[in-house]
Parts: sequence; C-alpha cells; structure tokens
Amino acid sequence: MSTSGARQRSLATHLQQVRALSRELASAISALERNDLPALQSSLALQENICSDLTAQAAAADISLGNLPNEIRDAHLELARLNGMYAALLRRSRRSAGLLTALYRYCSQGSSGDAPAVAKRQTWSCEV
Repeated sequence: MSTSGARQRSLATHLQQVRALSRELASAISALERNDLPALQSSLALQENICSDLTAQAAAADISLGNLPNEIRDAHLELARLNGMYAALLRRSRRSAGLLTALYRYCSQGSSGDAPAVAKRQTWSCEV
C-alpha cells in the first residue's frame, strides 16, 4: 500500500467525520430549539465520539489544518460557523434560564409575604 493512497483514505475519513460532526451540531441546535432533551443528549454523545475519533485520527495520521485540501478546509469552515451558532444559542439559553430563575424567585417571595410592599401592589398589563 502506498503512502499516498493511505493518506488519501485518511483524508477522506477525516472529511466524513468533520461532516458528521457538522450534522450533529445542526441536530443539537435543532434539539435545543425544540426543547428536546433526549435528542440533545443523544447528539452530544455522538459529538463526543466523533471528536474522539477525529483527535485519534489526527494524531495517528499527522493531519494538520495547514496541509488539507480545499474541500476539507471548507468542511472545517462550515463546522466553525455552526459551532459559533451553537455557542450563541447556548449563551441565549443560559441568559433565558437565568431570567426565568430570577422571575420564579421573585414570584415565590411575593407569594410568601416576604416581598416589599411595592411589589405586592404591582400589577401586570399588556397593550395590544
């Protein structure tokens, strides 16, 4: 088996794994948007497996981003784009969860009688 043939197979496998990781990131984003915890957990487990495989393969085959064909570089760029979207979604989710937690605390204090007098007189309204 030639070194060139082995490298080509290694690069093809690497490309498949990067694309699979991109699909799993998109799946995780979709699961977060749907509040589908089982699908998110499944996607995270698959992402971990793919990342482990990519790490092992990169170490064994001496794959570095500097010497990859354009198709693989493009797949890495797409993965980076999805990763940025995923990170932004997680930041927004964390902020939303924090706001809901604060609202819950505020409401539970108000119903127990410990809230200040101003909060007890406050009403909620909505204009349409």
